[in-house]
Amino acid sequence: MENKLKLRRTAALMLSVMILACFSLTSAIMPQKVKAEENKVIFTLDQKVPVTRGSEVTINAVMDSTKQPCSNLQYYIDYEADTLEFISGTQDSTLWEGGVAAVKAKSAKISTIKGFVNSNSGENEAINKPIMTFKFKVKDDAPSGIAELAFRADVANFPEVVGTSDGGTVPFEFVNGSVLVVSPITGVTLNKEKLSLTAGGSDTLTATVNPADTT
Repeated sequence: MENKLKLRRTAALMLSVMILACFSLTSAIMPQKVKAEENKVIFTLDQKVPVTRGSEVTINAVMDSTKQPCSNLQYYIDYEADTLEFISGTQDSTLWEGGVAAVKAKSAKISTIKGFVNSNSGENEAINKPIMTFKFKVKDDAPSGIAELAFRADVANFPEVVGTSDGGTVPFEFVNGSVLVVSPITGVTLNKEKLSLTAGGSDTLTATVNPADTT
């Protein structure tokens, strides 16, 4: 009887050790749970909007506050001064009051606009839609390619970048935008107007696309 009891205790001990070992191995192999991303307000600009030199272009800004409702937002947008000229900015007046204005240029190459919106209700709003529209003109001598529109938060002077109706601040994320200055092809020329070949002979023609910065 005593031997059977010892045998049972030994078996139970071995089983416990095996279970503990399996648990430890599973914990090491299985990926650890990642903490859910913090809820925040996301403000996104259109990206790579195509436009030709001398034309106007409209950039939309979409606010997504579905995970983190808010009542106000203030921001800066830096843009490339050798490519773009700021014309105007308007907000969705059915939901927000606000405005946009040009401010002192950040540098010779970078200009800046400052904007803000406040909910008309004075309460926090949960939306996912365009709330502001910016209009720029592409300069006649603008270089072809991507021109960036980059958000910048002046937290030092305006800590409440995104605020709530009770005066609190909330996490936010800015997603930069851009325009694509396109330079359409106006023609293709060859390096030779005439080509004379004898039987079995060969020659090479070189094609040049105009303008040189065609996109």
